[in-house]
Amino acid sequence: MLPRWTFFDSTMVLLLQRSGKRVDTVMPLALDFIAKTTRPLFEKLDTVHLTATSRVLKVAESYAIRLLKPIYKDHSEQIARNLVYNYPEHGFVIDHDEAASLGLLLDRPSDAQNAALERIIPFLESMTAVGLVKEKS
Repeated sequence: MLPRWTFFDSTMVLLLQRSGKRVDTVMPLALDFIAKTTRPLFEKLDTVHLTATSRVLKVAESYAIRLLKPIYKDHSEQIARNLVYNYPEHGFVIDHDEAASLGLLLDRPSDAQNAALERIIPFLESMTAVGLVKEKS
């Protein structure tokens, strides 16, 4: 496995190689450079918003685990974590193959269900639907 370089490591290596000076001489310069470079980024962070968003994601993960646990038992936490943190938004499409790769148990729709799904595709941009697609009995 390759080493995980940080901004500090990269800066130190560059300064040491290019200046030929000792570590104790170069380190204060590297720290000062990093502080001045990253300060504007960190000053713009809204920690209250970041914390609130983090809590929302944790709540979503907890609910997902509770919903998945009856069927997926030992895998519910991993599946929930993947669903909550690896997909950027609700609009992100998870197709059959991707859902299967997450460990979700799936059935292929019947021909009648597939035909019903094909008929509603033109309306999906303007509506939100929750529930099961069932054949008429």
